[in-house]
Amino acid sequence: MLMKAEASNSTSIAPLAEVAGRRIKAAAPIAATPLRIISVREAAHRLNIGRSTLYAWLDEKSPSYKPGLPKPVHLGRSTGFIEHEIDEFIRCLMQVRGGDVGN
Repeated sequence: MLMKAEASNSTSIAPLAEVAGRRIKAAAPIAATPLRIISVREAAHRLNIGRSTLYAWLDEKSPSYKPGLPKPVHLGRSTGFIEHEIDEFIRCLMQVRGGDVGN
């Protein structure tokens, strides 16, 4: 499952989004590059963990809970993660261990 959401490159007017039938104003301008939503399987693969471990990291009641892990996005019956948020989480892990983050 690989879904793409088109992003607006207009920064003069704050973009609007519709969530659960309500229109909301975005807090910050959306980047010019398209946002990608990756599957749970892809997110787990990038983190080099299993899907069950990923869900344990998301569960606040689990001893494995990771509060810095981005929350999943639910689209109908599908669940995924915003690609750049997972990438940023990995960069933060690299920074914590003292590794070169790079770009």
